Amino acid sequence: MVRKKTRILIQGTLQEALEQAKKQVQDLERQIREESRSTRTRGLILMGAALVDTLTKEEQYALFELLIELDAVAKSTVKTQEQKEDARKRAARAVIDTARKKNEIMNQHASGLPEKRTESRCEINPASEPVSKEESKAGTRLTPSEE
Repeated sequence: MVRKKTRILIQGTLQEALEQAKKQVQDLERQIREESRSTRTRGLILMGAALVDTLTKEEQYALFELLIELDAVAKSTVKTQEQKEDARKRAARAVIDTARKKNEIMNQHASGLPEKRTESRCEINPASEPVSKEESKAGTRLTPSEE
């Protein structure tokens, strides 16, 4: 939030002064909402850009694919509220885990230690081939030897 001095001069009868004051308050509240929205949006864009810049193209694609899929679930009208909330949590975990892994790698490079492989709680690697509707409903994927 930007700090700025505001001085409002209100003249007229008490009724007119009250109406002017209400209008001024509404204008100030609108400005605050716009500033908050702008700050939040800009912060999210910068945070996402910083994270994405550290990822390889394959990791970016896999993360984007996962987030798009989870966003579709979260916005679905046929999913339960529990499923939507789970999708939102999985999306947040995927981003946080990715950021944590990249931070650990960057810290190891800075300290001169060999790179340590870490497992994340949320896999972002996409499947190599598309998943059929039956497989996605069942939550399993058959390997070629099992088919």
